Amino acid sequence: HGYLPHGLSALRRIVSERLATRGLATDPDHIVVTTGAHQAISLIARQTVQAGDSVVIESPTFPGALDIFRRFGARAIPLPLDEHGARTDLLEDLVLRSGARLVYLSPDFHNPTGTVLPLERRQQVARIAQRTGIIVIDDQTMAELDLDGGGLPPSIGSLAPDATVMTVGSTAKLMWAGLRTGWVHG
Repeated sequence: HGYLPHGLSALRRIVSERLATRGLATDPDHIVVTTGAHQAISLIARQTVQAGDSVVIESPTFPGALDIFRRFGARAIPLPLDEHGARTDLLEDLVLRSGARLVYLSPDFHNPTGTVLPLERRQQVARIAQRTGIIVIDDQTMAELDLDGGGLPPSIGSLAPDATVMTVGSTAKLMWAGLRTGWVHG
């Protein structure tokens, strides 16, 4: 009948294999295909955020993510950036003081700054997620734009196997936004 609620199995397998190259041990059953990263973020927010909840987001951040969290009535708690990306030294305090339900990060060629979050900071996010139980969205939409081929540090989810890290991605920046193909790994 052509109805595939989790997405085309061949695409889920390819996404799973690609995530494995970033250290994220997974299989196709952990992937849900969406109509872009925007929908993936929206699906996660719909399941985790209620009106009045706090969400820690990088400042600045991807405007589409900010729109999603506002639509669900969340209160955005800004996490400052520096020349290396998100100031993870401030993250745990922000999570604990705000009672945040979710952290949204774009560690790979951050949108809009282009920074790549160093391994040490990714490890810090992983430790915080495991310690506090906060849900982390690791937006890897820009990860495929490694034009220098220098490689990226492992994904946050691979560093936090006992935490809830939702990895999202999309073909929009690499191929064509009109293709509307994204995914979420959880």
